[in-house]
Amino acid sequence: MCPECPKCKRNEFRIIKGICQSCYVTEYNRQHAPPRKHPKDIQLSNLQLEFLTGSLLGDGWITNLKYGRKSPCFGIDRKQDDLEYLKWQFSFVENLCSRPIVLKDKFNKTTKKTQQHCLFTTRYLPSLLDLRKLWYPNEIKIVPPSLKLTKLIMQVWYCDDGS
Repeated sequence: MCPECPKCKRNEFRIIKGICQSCYVTEYNRQHAPPRKHPKDIQLSNLQLEFLTGSLLGDGWITNLKYGRKSPCFGIDRKQDDLEYLKWQFSFVENLCSRPIVLKDKFNKTTKKTQQHCLFTTRYLPSLLDLRKLWYPNEIKIVPPSLKLTKLIMQVWYCDDGS
C-alpha cells in the first residue's frame, strides 16, 4: 500500500516530492501555466451590442450560469449551408472569441439523421452578464420590454428569421 499524501490524504497514487501524483501535477500546472492570452473581460462596442441584440432576436443564445460559472458566453449554431452568413456574423465578435468557427456533425433525434452544423461561441465574459439578465430574467428567453430597434438589429434579425 502506498503512503498517504499529506495534502489530500489519498493513498492510491504514488508519492512524488512528498505529495501524491495528482497533487503534484495540479501544483506543477499552476506554477507553469502560460500567461493569459486574453484579458478577463472586454467591453462590448455599441456595434457589437446591436449585433448581439439582433442575433438574440433570431438564433443567438447566451449560456446560463451552471456549474458555478460567474460569466456567460454567447453563441450561434447553424447548418453548414449557412456557413458564409455565419462567417459574416463571426466578424462582429471575433475579438471576443478564443477559437474560430467549428464545423461538426449533430445527430437529430427527431429525424434520426446526422446533420452538418457550424457554430461559434465567445469566451465567458462578465460584460455579457447584463445581457443575460435582460434576455433571460427567469431563465427563459424573452424579448426585453425596453428594446429599441436600430437598422443593424433589424437586419440581423431579418437575416436570421425573416421572410
